[in-house]
Amino acid sequence: CVRCGKTTNLTCSHFFTRNARSTRYCPDNCDTLCWMPCHRDWERKKKGEYLDWKKKQLGEERFQALRARYYRLRERPPTEAEKVKLLDQWKQKK
Repeated sequence: CVRCGKTTNLTCSHFFTRNARSTRYCPDNCDTLCWMPCHRDWERKKKGEYLDWKKKQLGEERFQALRARYYRLRERPPTEAEKVKLLDQWKQKK
């Protein structure tokens, strides 16, 4: 868990909802959190503590780029090849 360091009961937290195709598979939008308490707690704090942490994690420029990408709601979903590329980018980020 990137918040508390736990290594069990991990989930993928999407800062911007996973229902948005434009950011669902974007590594910058995903964080590994334990379900309790971190994921459950931060879901309620996306305008506060989680937002502050996310901006610190990405930097203001990357956060704004992610935000802009999220608001492009009609963007087509990624192809299988793009998903593989995004997964590789996410693995390299670790």
